[in-house]
Amino acid sequence: MTRSMKRLPDAELEIMNVLWEADCPLSRADIESGLAESKAWAPTTVLTFLSRLMEKGYVLCEKHGRFNMYAAGVSKQQYLEWENQTFLDRFYDSSVTNFVAAACLSQNVTESDIDELQRLLTGMKLEKELDG
Repeated sequence: MTRSMKRLPDAELEIMNVLWEADCPLSRADIESGLAESKAWAPTTVLTFLSRLMEKGYVLCEKHGRFNMYAAGVSKQQYLEWENQTFLDRFYDSSVTNFVAAACLSQNVTESDIDELQRLLTGMKLEKELDG
């Protein structure tokens, strides 16, 4: 699925976040309840978004008695990895180094931030050495 992923519009992403947080199939009514209170969408609107997400392969649907139960067809981790790679490809020539350099130059990077980044990189390097 990851190679055919597409960026989700904000409204569809909100529905996906409800499904990812639940970690189990939900009814349309359950999804509506899980949406932020500011999203007082009509049931037909939620069903429209669910239908679009199913067409894209992001949501799976099973019939349970009279109810359709919806579940994420893609994990949050899979989507985030795809979204991150797409962002790097589009803006930073697929380079994490270019991204980090740009982020550090445009922000007030504290000594604590630098220490934390160093710990993260050291840990990643050790993991690669142990795996390799």
